[in-house]
Amino acid sequence: MDVVISSSETRSLSLAALYICQSLLLELEETGKIDHDGVQGLLKDAANALRQAGADASQSQWTEAGRIVDAMRLRHNRLSVLDSSG
Repeated sequence: MDVVISSSETRSLSLAALYICQSLLLELEETGKIDHDGVQGLLKDAANALRQAGADASQSQWTEAGRIVDAMRLRHNRLSVLDSSG
């Protein structure tokens, strides 16, 4: 029997995966397993890969996902600057 996942469930699963990945990156940074630049690089690579997939497939959801990951990268960078100055 095939499991059918609705559009809203797909969005929920995507958000859950996104937040899990973000939490993992932050934990890796806090424990010194990866530095700030490493997190920035991973997020930048992910955003670029998503945008490229969107361009290749002409699918806007890939491009939108790339913008979301880029926003995460920019937020991470701003929070790091605030942490180091305060």
